[in-house]
Amino acid sequence: MRFSLLRVLLSAALLNFAVAAASPAQQADSIVVGARLRLRTAKLAEWQYGNLGRIAGDSLELTSSDSLASRRYALAEVGPVEVYDPNERGRIDHGLVGALVGAVAGAAALVIDVKHCEATDHHSEGPPCGIGFTILPIATLGGAGVGAIVGSLLPVRHWQRVNTDALPR
Repeated sequence: MRFSLLRVLLSAALLNFAVAAASPAQQADSIVVGARLRLRTAKLAEWQYGNLGRIAGDSLELTSSDSLASRRYALAEVGPVEVYDPNERGRIDHGLVGALVGAVAGAAALVIDVKHCEATDHHSEGPPCGIGFTILPIATLGGAGVGAIVGSLLPVRHWQRVNTDALPR
């Protein structure tokens, strides 16, 4: 029972990672003037934050959200550009999805193990196989707990990388 339960819980954890990684990416057509951006240049290694002002030919303008100051960056020198996506799921959502996946995986692992026990003659050596269903709530809650922990440990990505060619001109 331990081996199959462990296998199902590990599969659920991997499924949880896959579900979180498959969140919808920021679409290039939703990037508008005023969108929150961050970028790096060849000269500046730190992220530069601001709202997209305008793009004029070969330069990009970021306006600071703290003041009305704006900064221009040559598009040829701009490295990665990322747009802020406030709709990205947070740690609470990741934890809830993980708990759901873990609960289903824990219950399924127990049911599969009991069905396997009933299909073989191993139950004659110990208690009846049906007694395994009495621990169904424990297996479900245990799976939910493990899934919630794994889900809440997933990183939250509010920034989505965009191609500089996709920026409005």
